[in-house]
Amino acid sequence: MRKLIFLFLSFAVLLSACGAPGAGEVLAPTAAETPVVAETPAPTPAPTPTPAPVPSRAPAAAGEGGDVRFDGPGFSFSLPAELAGKVSVSPGISYFDPDGDSLSFSYAPGGREPITMFYVAAVSPREDFFSPRNWYHDYSASISIKAMGEDCVIIRIGPIGGSEIWPEDPLFDDYMETCEAAGAALAGSIAVDGPSSVPCLDSEAASAAAEELEALGEATLTRAEAAQLAFGLLTAANKGQAYPLRYTDVDPGSEAAQAIAYLDSYGLLTLYFREGDELGGGLFRPDEPVTRAEFVTLLHRLSFQPSPVSYGDAFAPDDCGSEHWAAAYLAYAWNCLWLDYKSGLNICPDEPMTAADAAQALSVVAKYGYPTPTARGVILLQP
Repeated sequence: MRKLIFLFLSFAVLLSACGAPGAGEVLAPTAAETPVVAETPAPTPAPTPTPAPVPSRAPAAAGEGGDVRFDGPGFSFSLPAELAGKVSVSPGISYFDPDGDSLSFSYAPGGREPITMFYVAAVSPREDFFSPRNWYHDYSASISIKAMGEDCVIIRIGPIGGSEIWPEDPLFDDYMETCEAAGAALAGSIAVDGPSSVPCLDSEAASAAAEELEALGEATLTRAEAAQLAFGLLTAANKGQAYPLRYTDVDPGSEAAQAIAYLDSYGLLTLYFREGDELGGGLFRPDEPVTRAEFVTLLHRLSFQPSPVSYGDAFAPDDCGSEHWAAAYLAYAWNCLWLDYKSGLNICPDEPMTAADAAQALSVVAKYGYPTPTARGVILLQP
C-alpha cells in the first residue's frame, strides 16, 4: 500500500514538473494556437512625376538678346533685349540637318517646351544653292534668302512639317508676335562675312524684253543670248564686278562673257540630273540654241528660289515626266502658262526655244511673278 502511494505521488510530481495543468487551472493559449495578424501598412503615396527639363538651347547669348555670332559659315545677327526669355537658338536642325551650318530658332517662354519658329541655313559655296543634293529641296517649306556672301547664301526656312502650335493654344498670339519680331530682327541685322548682292528680277525689264522678243517671232535663241537676256533682267549692285569664267569655249573678251560668268557665280547656269550629277562638263556651247527646258530652268532660277516642287505626271505634259533632268521646272513652267503644247500633248522640252515662246514666258513672269499653281493656270487666271 505504501508502495502504491509513493508511486502515485512520484507520478504527480513528474507531471507538475512537465507543466501539466492542475485541477481548475485555465490553460494559457500558446502562440501556435492564436496566430498573430500583422498590421496592414499604410499605402505609400505615388511619387509626383518630375517635369522634364526644358532642353538646353545654345548659344545662350541668343536668349539674352544682343549679338549672336555663327562662326561656321561666318555671319552674325542681333536680337533685341525684349525677346530675352522668349527666343532661343540652337545649332543644327533636328532630323534634317543636325550637323550642318544651320540654326533652329524657337519660341521658348519660361518653363515651356521650345516650339520651332523657323530655321536659318548657310549654303556654301553659293553656286550650290540650286543643287538637288541639298536636303531642303525635299521638304515643303517656305524659303527666302536673307543674305548673300561671295561664298555662301544664308536662307530662312519655315517650319518643316507645319506649325507645332495651334490657334487654340493660349500662347499662340504671343508666339506669332514673337516669331514676326525675331524674323524682322534677323532680316534687319544679319551680316555675312564677304557680303555680296542678292539679285532681283526687274518686272519692268522683263515686260520690255518680252515686247522685243515678240517682234523676232520664230527666231531661235542661242545659249549666249539667253544668258545675256537673263543678266539684263536682274537688278544688283555687283553686276559690274568681274567673276571667274570657268567655261573654256567662251571668249573672255566677248559681250556674253561677263553675263555668263556672273550668272554662273550664283549657280544659275548649272544643269542637273534628278540624282544630282552635273551635265555639260566645262563647256557652255554659247552658239547652240537654248532648249525650252534650259530656258525655263534659267527663268525660274532668277526668282532665287530652290527648284519647284514636283507636281507629278498628272500635272505635266506627256514628254516631261519625272525621268527628265528638268522635270520639276518644266511642270512648273507649263502650269504657269509659260509654255504651251507644241505637238499634241507634248511641249518638246529639248527643242530650241523661240523668241516668241520666250516672250510669252517673260510676259507672264512680268505680270504674275512666281506663284505656286495648283493646276495649269488656276492661280494665274484668277483676278
